[in-house]
Amino acid sequence: MLNPLLFFLLLGIQAMLGPYEPKNWDTLAAEGCCNIRSVGYYTQQQPLHIPSVFTPNGDGFNDRFIPRSDDKTLLIRDFMIASAQGDTLLFYRERIDYADPRSLRTGAWNGLRPDGSLYQGRFTYRMTIGDQSAANPQLTGEACALRCRSGGRVVQSKTGCFYAD
Repeated sequence: MLNPLLFFLLLGIQAMLGPYEPKNWDTLAAEGCCNIRSVGYYTQQQPLHIPSVFTPNGDGFNDRFIPRSDDKTLLIRDFMIASAQGDTLLFYRERIDYADPRSLRTGAWNGLRPDGSLYQGRFTYRMTIGDQSAANPQLTGEACALRCRSGGRVVQSKTGCFYAD
């Protein structure tokens, strides 16, 4: 049991110092999800940005994971999302056509596992980029599905987090 005198001494020190605010919030947010580097790629027309974190909580803000680009000629093939260990396929789309709004809606991952449960934490992605060039590079990386109450607006302002919205 804590000595009452020590307890009040600690309370007094905390009052003088003010509320505790972590200095490196990134490492505390969902096992460091915000420390994942976002990936950028330049197509022939426009940049393509891949978020490092998204918040699939149904509030209409940053609820889906999809690379962002204004390039209407962009085509993504074999868009695959797997668990961080790579042992479970979470989402797959054969083709995402950026000129087709319906393709963009159905090509975005909503954070659900195939069984309908919500996935949370790190995941890996892989995709092949098709644009006007003949290069067709394959991009791979990690990102994070972060469940939060406020739509992620708190996380959005933190260093190291990249949101697409």
